[in-house]
Amino acid sequence: MVIQKLQGIDHGATYEPTSRILLTDTNEVVYLFAAYCLNFHGSNPEGSTQFSVSGTANSDIIKILNAISNLSPTVANIAAVQTAIWTVTDNINLSQLSNTFPSGVSEVSNAKTILITAGVETSNKILFT
Repeated sequence: MVIQKLQGIDHGATYEPTSRILLTDTNEVVYLFAAYCLNFHGSNPEGSTQFSVSGTANSDIIKILNAISNLSPTVANIAAVQTAIWTVTDNINLSQLSNTFPSGVSEVSNAKTILITAGVETSNKILFT
């Protein structure tokens, strides 16, 4: 997983926007993050999955995460961003995408726009050939 940003404190059906994590006592606080999967072939995390910080994503992923804030939400939607990330990390093809993440298929054009905006080379990506 790669975290794009902290969204806020999760209150179940709603969340309270915040830009920082502040733990002032021993009470449990649930934070909501905008995050994406880095490994196309990995399984989905469960509710009980625990994560730890393990470093920085590669430079192309960072470029994608930085670029999406400059794009319309209709272009940089979740499916398009995820498709763009997997195009970089796993060089997926359309068949793989349609079998695993059907909603990404309709977002291939937006994923390419994201990559171009991010300055990531697209001519060597199987999904666009």
